[in-house]
Amino acid sequence: MIHLLWKGARIRKGKKAKLSNADIAMLVINLPDRKRDLEPDEFKAYYEEYKRIRTETEKIITDYNLFMDRAEKIQNRCAYAYGNSVNSRAVIRD
Repeated sequence: MIHLLWKGARIRKGKKAKLSNADIAMLVINLPDRKRDLEPDEFKAYYEEYKRIRTETEKIITDYNLFMDRAEKIQNRCAYAYGNSVNSRAVIRD
């Protein structure tokens, strides 16, 4: 996990790093908050999509803009799994 934080810091500084969708999901999804905020059936659907994303391990050289695009798609995939959508780009920047 620490290596992912270092890669995330590199990307925020304008450099590039190899990241998979599974890596990005680990960096941007906060499961304890989702579990607290969602109904049990919604969280189950969210978590199932999260588990599918965690199997996507192909690494791609990623810069800041690509990271933000991929993170937004991952957040939306999980949100759509239980019938919602989010403006994740605003959430990730904070």
